[in-house]
Amino acid sequence: MKQKRSMKSKQSVKVLFITNLYPTVDTPATSPAVKEQIVALSALGVEAKVWIIRMGNVFSYIKAAIKIFGLNFTKKQFDILHAYYGYSGFIAKLKWKIPVVTTFVGSDIVYDPTSILAYKDIFISRWAARIADAVIVMSEEMKLLSKRRDAHIISFGVDTNTFAPAEQQVARHKLGLAQDRKYILFPWDPRRKIKRVDIAKDALTMLRDKDPAAELLCLYQVNYETVANYMNACDVMVLVSDAEGAPVAVREALACNLPIVAVDVGDVKQCLQGVDGCYLCAQHPQDVAAKLDSVLQSGRRSNGRKIISQMDTTWSAQQVLRVYQMLVSAEKQRTG
Repeated sequence: MKQKRSMKSKQSVKVLFITNLYPTVDTPATSPAVKEQIVALSALGVEAKVWIIRMGNVFSYIKAAIKIFGLNFTKKQFDILHAYYGYSGFIAKLKWKIPVVTTFVGSDIVYDPTSILAYKDIFISRWAARIADAVIVMSEEMKLLSKRRDAHIISFGVDTNTFAPAEQQVARHKLGLAQDRKYILFPWDPRRKIKRVDIAKDALTMLRDKDPAAELLCLYQVNYETVANYMNACDVMVLVSDAEGAPVAVREALACNLPIVAVDVGDVKQCLQGVDGCYLCAQHPQDVAAKLDSVLQSGRRSNGRKIISQMDTTWSAQQVLRVYQMLVSAEKQRTG
């Protein structure tokens, strides 16, 4: 038994996670994929500690920066610092002598034309990518934008236990939804202009001329289990954003066999390859409405789970762990 514990200790990696994207009781929909990845890494033997920065709170960023800088004057506690989001990655480099991994999630490195702060975000994030010891991105497009040829493309995995097909009537009953409606899911905050809920609403208006039972459901700031219930209760999901990195909602919908109508942004086209019952569309209400109508008329679910089943949280965590092991090995060789 002692020998086994010793072997596990040698293989374990101690990681400090720094992020301004983490779900809380008050904000359960704030990047739950980050938490899920950390949980999956812990299951693989990573010794994890999480420091959360409150997004939008300047003092929280300053406090985090001071804490990270202070680690330089204490006994080594961690093998890796792993930051999620460009701002967090920038702060993480205040700790030297141990490798920093920065994961970019999309909005930090993909230009948002609707945000007045977009240029500042992009500048800071690209600088963070430049100084990180290893960079993780969600898609090929993000790799190009990071300007790091050695960036690792590792998208967030899907919790395939939570996101799994379920009987639609049962899911609707749980949520109090009508059984005779045709629900179109929009699982993003409609106040975010980049998500273009205006296009979805215009498409719905056109669609209702032909199918009055159609209804748009905007879903945000709810927990994972509720999202999964809605994905099983709805007939189709729509994505019409101006820009995306690698939207986790697409993978979650596929895991529930929910058909998807989406514009070609981020890695959406790649995700939908080989999936029946899903459509790529132009970012115009007429085409969105036509593709939604095709899905609603068929009344069929997709075969998305068959395509996405191997891309679960464990799969993603294993790839991240390889990045850690590579960096730890290189650090040991460097220090002798």
